Amino acid sequence: MRVRVVYLLGLAIMPSSLVAQNPDAVAARVVSAAFFKAIVASDWKAAAGFLDLAALDRERQSAVEGARRQRTMPPMTVERLMRMDPEMPRAVAEYQVKRMNRSRQSRNYLQSDFGIADPDSLLALPMEVVAARWLEAHDERAMYREALRASGSCPITPADTAPAQEYRIIGTVVDDSMAYTLFRPGDRGMVPQVQVGLFPPRILQLRQDRGAWWVVPSPDMSSSMAMSIQCASAGLKKSGGA
Repeated sequence: MRVRVVYLLGLAIMPSSLVAQNPDAVAARVVSAAFFKAIVASDWKAAAGFLDLAALDRERQSAVEGARRQRTMPPMTVERLMRMDPEMPRAVAEYQVKRMNRSRQSRNYLQSDFGIADPDSLLALPMEVVAARWLEAHDERAMYREALRASGSCPITPADTAPAQEYRIIGTVVDDSMAYTLFRPGDRGMVPQVQVGLFPPRILQLRQDRGAWWVVPSPDMSSSMAMSIQCASAGLKKSGGA
């Protein structure tokens, strides 16, 4: 699969005159551009209209099942962790258990992925609303505000609003019923002092169905960089992460 994607990316950077000969590639690129335009404008309803809702619904169902299993799981204990790893010193086990249970209490994956914390509430919403919430939750501006809140010490002010990201499409190629748009975020992101060229391009996947191209929802559409916050003059910083 990796070799196949590399091959497709090689095709994506071919001269546009050659790519333009493929009507499907042109159509997929148009959809990609319109999708990015809606994202930049924070028009989540319009952006949601380009998403593959069936794929997102499968992701929603899986996330809800995981959240419900997490609710029923007992908290980790030092004894249980040491049974899993008999060579672990007790002091290390105590530290790890404290971290694991604190993370479990503070992190709600439904909230971070869909903008909705309760599984039943998430299932009750129409898919169009779920799609809009999912897109907004994965937008870098929302991630920035969430990082401010998670810091516990950074007040959110109008000045802390991150600028809209821009997207530059490098090329689009088609392989059967799938299309791959290679894109790179522009230079108006949250950390303008960081050179965009330091980070690799990303891929937007699209699936053809009912005579149209639909964007396949994937967290890879947003930044792959982890965020850490330092208040006041330091502002937002990004640290590497997968």
